Amino acid sequence: MSEHLLKSITALFVALALGLSPCCSRDDSSRYPDELKKLQKVVLPALHEGRYNEVIAHSRLLHDKVVGHNDTVQALVALYLAESYALLENADSARHYMAEVAPFLNHVDDPVMKILYYNIKGSMALKYDLDYPGSLVSYNEGYRIAKESGNIRGQIAMLTSIVYIYYVLDDPHGTSYAEEAKKIIATMPERDTIAEAQAGMALALTLATNRHLDDALNEINRTDTLIRRRYLNQLATLAMAVKGDILTLMQDYPEAEKAYREALRFSPYSEPSFAVMSLYRYGNERRLRGDFHGADSLYRKALDTSVRYRNLEFRGDILLALAKMHLANGDRSQSLAYFARYHNHIDSMQSTRKVQNFNNVVLQNSKLEKQTEVQKYKIASMRTQRIAIVSITLLAALVAVIAVMVYYYLRRRKIIMAQAHRLMIQASSQRLLPSFPSTIVETHYENVSDNVCQDISDNNDNSCKETNSDKVLADIFATIDGLMRTNRVYLDKNLSLESMAELVGSNRTYVSKAVNKFSGISFSRYVNTYRIDEAIKILSNPDADLLIKELADKTGFSSDSAFSKIFRKETGMTPKEFRQSALHITKKNYNS
Repeated sequence: MSEHLLKSITALFVALALGLSPCCSRDDSSRYPDELKKLQKVVLPALHEGRYNEVIAHSRLLHDKVVGHNDTVQALVALYLAESYALLENADSARHYMAEVAPFLNHVDDPVMKILYYNIKGSMALKYDLDYPGSLVSYNEGYRIAKESGNIRGQIAMLTSIVYIYYVLDDPHGTSYAEEAKKIIATMPERDTIAEAQAGMALALTLATNRHLDDALNEINRTDTLIRRRYLNQLATLAMAVKGDILTLMQDYPEAEKAYREALRFSPYSEPSFAVMSLYRYGNERRLRGDFHGADSLYRKALDTSVRYRNLEFRGDILLALAKMHLANGDRSQSLAYFARYHNHIDSMQSTRKVQNFNNVVLQNSKLEKQTEVQKYKIASMRTQRIAIVSITLLAALVAVIAVMVYYYLRRRKIIMAQAHRLMIQASSQRLLPSFPSTIVETHYENVSDNVCQDISDNNDNSCKETNSDKVLADIFATIDGLMRTNRVYLDKNLSLESMAELVGSNRTYVSKAVNKFSGISFSRYVNTYRIDEAIKILSNPDADLLIKELADKTGFSSDSAFSKIFRKETGMTPKEFRQSALHITKKNYNS
């Protein structure tokens, strides 16, 4: 799905929250009781500033009072509730109040209420169902009602929503709708900042779609000035995100980053789904700058927010971006996981079917004066082609990932076979641990004695004492090595420094020093080397048939997990891999 989808959703709600309701109270105030007028004085500023929970609290009081008594007021208050819950991403509550309003539409003669209803319905179709046809039908119906009733704000709101549909599809043919909105602004008898801001936003997006980036930036800056003058926080969030998109296209990344940060600063005043768009587009900007860690963090936050609020916009784009980025960074397992989630998302939305039906929906909009059937057919064709390209690219990426995984598996298998062959040769001829015969130890100390005490007049007694101490350590190590080789004491799983010290008649400190000095490794690793050596011999024997747990116990390890961990650390492979390779090598040698 296009990375600009959330812009459409926010624009839809902003159009009504900031514009249409004041029109109702001004044009048809005689139709509403005093309670509704009092409610609107509280609700409308709250909607302007993004205080949706406050709107809900006040609206529910009047709603409960008029249920069953005044259809018009009940329907309008229910629309306020539906709008607020939709902006808070509470889909279930929004749908509940929209269903409550639907029966009133046929016998309530209020064009503003109907415009508001179809605007919310269209935005929810995109937000929760990714239903492009259903959304376009709702927007066109809202535009028809607004034009027939002469509701200027309603016309601009609906035209802006339609422009965003083209912007979602990155199709430049939406320009005519933005230009029409601009013409309507020029015909208004008095200046309307909210309507100007909406029309300016649509024009900026159309200019950006046509890649007239300088003009687009000037237009969004002018629009942002209008927005901030009226403290329209919802539109401020959208304006900054759009500005970030334009600056990113201009490759002015530092300024784009400032714009996205500003958008996120205002996002608490807007719907949560707008935070998803801001995080996702900011992530794209970081990725283009080569900051993959920052992009990954922003993408994940966007995905978490999308899942938490059950919002479907951008979820496919985010999953695909994460999959491609991890694949480029060599993290194949994460990449495959995100590709799988992306496929599940696409399948569940049945996006291909919806795009194929898009042409039929366009033909149903013959009541509109804009005859754009051919243009909309091109939009659908472009969408189908993009889906085909994405599918082919995704398939090629999966094939490449699988090929790489097979290559590395075969390469690792070859390395394991070579390691197993080397270890089998060692097991049949000598131990892994280098031997330390007594002649080497004695020669070492004869050299130490000659060097240190050859001239007593040139050396102090302490040097000779140190030599005598080293001789003691050498004797201890020779005894230990003899016990390990002859008595195979390493098979005792309770063997420790203390028990070895007791066997050689010394203490744990001297035993540790002796082993460290003459084997070059710690006591525990020294013992484990003998045990691994023993395990290799058993695993190399085709007639031996022991479970890993039994083998661990037989070679002196306390547990099979400890055995497997140490075996892999010392040999570079697991016991199971070594066993399979050893049997294969033995069978091969036998056949040859």
